Order: sequence, then C-alpha cells, then structure tokens
Amino acid sequence: MNSRAGTTSEPTIVDVAAAAGVSRSTAGRALSGHAAVDPKTREHVLSVAAQMRYRVNPAARSLRGGSSRLIGLIVTNLVNASIQTLVATVHDLAHANGYQVLMAVTNGDPEREHEVMAALADHRIAGLIAMTSATNPRQLHALSEQGVAVVNVIRRPRGIKVTSILNDDHAGARLATDHLVGLGHRQIAFMGGPTTTHSGRERYAGYRAELEAHGIAADSAPVWHGPFLPEWGAQTAEELFAHLERCTAVLVANHEAMSGVLNVAAQRSIQIPEDLSLIGFEDAPLFQFWHPAITVIDTDPEALATDAWQALAAALEPDAAPPGQTIVPARLVVRDSCSAPRDAAPPTA
Repeated sequence: MNSRAGTTSEPTIVDVAAAAGVSRSTAGRALSGHAAVDPKTREHVLSVAAQMRYRVNPAARSLRGGSSRLIGLIVTNLVNASIQTLVATVHDLAHANGYQVLMAVTNGDPEREHEVMAALADHRIAGLIAMTSATNPRQLHALSEQGVAVVNVIRRPRGIKVTSILNDDHAGARLATDHLVGLGHRQIAFMGGPTTTHSGRERYAGYRAELEAHGIAADSAPVWHGPFLPEWGAQTAEELFAHLERCTAVLVANHEAMSGVLNVAAQRSIQIPEDLSLIGFEDAPLFQFWHPAITVIDTDPEALATDAWQALAAALEPDAAPPGQTIVPARLVVRDSCSAPRDAAPPTA
C-alpha cells in the first residue's frame, strides 16, 4: 500500500467479484463459506481469488461472521460542542447494541488521520464512523471495499463514495443571514472556517446566496476565513471590534472561534446586540447561558449521530444498500443577541 496516496495495489473483494462475474455480496459469501452459495459458484470464486492472490481482510471476515464488536470513531477535535454530542451519542448507541467504540482525535491532521485509519483496521473493526479531512477519501473507500462498514459524517470530502450524514450548512447560513436582514441589517460580516472544508464552503456560500437574494452586495461587510480554533476567533474579533463602523452584525459560522469572539467582546465591553448583533453556528451550553443568550443555528448533532449509527447498522448487513447521503436540517434558535441595527446617523434637527 502507498500510505501517502491512500491507494492499494492489492486486489479487493470488488476486483474478485468483477473477475468472477458475480456480485460483491455473492463473492463475500463465497469467500466466507456461506451455506447459501452454490458450491460451483463458491469454487469458481475461490479459484479466481487464489489466482489474483486475494487475501481476505480480517475485519471483513469478522464483520460477516459477527465476531467483531468494535466500531471505530474518528473526529477532528473535542472542542466543538456538536462533536462532543456526536461522540457521546455514538458511544451510547454502540453500547446499547453490544458494540465497543475505539475513538481517535486527529486535530484535522491528514497524516495522523491516515495512521489512525490504518491502526483501526489492524484492530479488526467491524465499522467506522469518520469525520475526516479532504485528503483521505481513497483510504475510506479501501476500507469499505475490504468489508468494513464506513459512514462519513459532518464533512464531505470531494470524491467521497461512502454513505455520508451531513448538516445542512448552506440552508443554515441562509437562515441566519435572512434573520439579520429581516431585522434591518445590510452590513453583515462573516467569520467562517477554511474553504478547504465542506462546512467552510457551504456556510459561506449560503451567506453569499442570501445576501444576493436580498440585493445586498457581497462586499458590504468584512469576511474572514480561518482555522477551527478559539484563538483565531479572538484574533479576528480584535480586528472586527476595531472597525465596527464597517458592519452592524456578524455571522460567526466557525463554532470553535465563537468562544474567542465572546471573550474579546467581554474584555472590550462590546455591547451585544446594541453595538453589534451576533449569530453563532452550532449550539452549546455556553451560548445558552451567556449574557445575552446567543442566537444560533442549531445543527441537531444528536439527530446526526443517530442517523450515522442507523446508516452504519444498515451497512453492517450482508446485503447492505448502496451508499447514500442524508442531510440533517438546520434550525434557527432565536435568543437575545440580535436586534435592529444601531442608528449610525445623527438625529436631524
């Protein structure tokens, strides 16, 4: 295997099935000795597999035989409250269904992510729920082809071919922007994640689309893109608060950055919403109990985790359906951090 590229030169069960002229499920049953397979078909598949030097993946064998009760879970960080909920919900559902979870945190590092996936495969996991970077979809595909049930969550790397459970980031950003426009704002700043990520692209695109729908120029207020870190939020907030004349509201679509924004706002005595209306993305207890309570786009991480588990359970079945995609709706939770824009013009005599 070429670990850097995430590719493999070894034949997969898909290759064996194609060469033998049978379906993937039939090839899997034949290689595992399933009684429902016609003896001639089994003999043919085994012969083809031997000629191709195909090696049965231990994870696939344990999956079909029901012996493996391990599920892998990969997330990028545990700072994000939505990811915390995802992790807790998946652990609860796994335990309720007789599985144990092996979890890894990658900090968004593609190399660490690759190493984690290889290690989880070595542990003969039956399935994997993964929040990954944009660089390793081939490795997910290789695991899937080897018989591991794979579900991709939250981010959608380009070219992904496994089942994905995603937030409706585009619609959520439109809801937030429309709410601010409805209050009278026309200078709405944006703080989002990197455009190399699915959420970073989709949230920014939704913000832009809603501005356009209301006839507002996209450059009417500042836009920042940065890493999913509280420190970046604090750094960007310093710049934002130093130039409040350039905007009356801000959509902080980078969840991890929000705590940094709120901290700087408190230090500089920025009054929310009097000085600046503010909407966050993804809810958290901090936002509910902050003063004033923060209006947010709730992405319903518990529903996302439940959908991910259900998709994984379906993929664990021998006759699993083809990969698909589920979008979890977003909703606007209105609290106290938004109001009509401040009046910048002096009163007339």
